[in-house]
Parts: sequence; C-alpha cells; structure tokens
Amino acid sequence: MVAGHQHGQDHLARELPLRESIVTVDDALRRGTSVDDLLAVAERQQRWPGIRRAHAAIAFGDPASESVLESIARSVFAAAGLPAPLLQVQFFDGVGWMLERVDFWWPWFRTVGEADGLAKYEAKTPQERRRLLRKSHRRDQRLADRGVELVHFRWEDVVDPRSDLIARLRSAFARGQARPGDPPRWRVVPPPHADAA
Repeated sequence: MVAGHQHGQDHLARELPLRESIVTVDDALRRGTSVDDLLAVAERQQRWPGIRRAHAAIAFGDPASESVLESIARSVFAAAGLPAPLLQVQFFDGVGWMLERVDFWWPWFRTVGEADGLAKYEAKTPQERRRLLRKSHRRDQRLADRGVELVHFRWEDVVDPRSDLIARLRSAFARGQARPGDPPRWRVVPPPHADAA
C-alpha cells in the first residue's frame, strides 16, 4: 500500500469518532495494509490530536470485517460488553462445507449474527431478489438444523440506541448455551488478501 494512502487512513482514524475510525482501519486492513504499516504512520504522528483514538482503532481493526455495517456492529458489540465474535465462518452441514459464510459467530454460545445490509439482497430483477431471499432462508434453515441460534440485524439495529439488538443477542446466547450435544463443525475463512501475504 502506498504511504500516502496509509497516512490518509491514519488521518481519518485520528479525526473521526472511534466507531467511524474502526470502519476506516478495517477498510485499510481489508485492502492489504498491515497493522505494522498503520502503527508506523501513527508513531510518526505520536503528538498529534486524536492519536489515542487512532491507536485504539488500529488495535480493534479486523481485515475480515467486510462492510461498514459489520465494522460498526463489532464496535457496538464491544461497547455493550459482548465477547468478540469470530468473523466469516463456514459450517459443515453433515455432507460438506457450506459455501455461504456467516458474518459473526460466537462458538461458546452457538450463535450466529448476520448483518443484513442493503447490498445483501440487491438484484436486477424481482425474480433474482426472490432467489437470493430463498437461498438465504435455506442457509438459515441448514444452520438451525445444526443447533445454531441466528440473529439477523440491519443498519437501524446498530445505529439506534433504542434498538433491542444486544438484548436479542444475549437471549440467543442463553438459548445456545442451553442446547445439549456437541456444537456444529465450523472453520474461519481467511480474508482474501491473507493468501497473498
């Protein structure tokens, strides 16, 4: 990554509120900037205003966070005291590895969180949108059949302080912990640029 872009990312991480700074850092990491590169830029700006916020965002950053909604959701989960979820996880459905990934996975609670952003079901035709929705419902059913709790959420759930998202997740955690038997098999899917590193 070019130094100018790293400087721009770090500048934004210093100037923006922490939640938005995390979005900026996640984006930089997803595009292949290393944590060391971001820290090097921050080190050169050690006396600048907002540097603590930039360091906090860099420490919290995750290249597996694939969208602004996922990044903001992670910050909301952390602020509410929830344990950090694993990101971009595939499940074994008894026959093979499911091609679809889930956004968030709390294995200790057998709970999946799905960020339903606007682009997830965008389609050129109504028929294509229905196909995407059916595919999503089939995937959800396959996960439920494996004893997984699912919590879907949208933008308004993470930006509205009156949202019941955290309460819904905690309820799912309690139900998931109470389930008998072994949890489903799963694996984390590495970010695309991780293979190139």
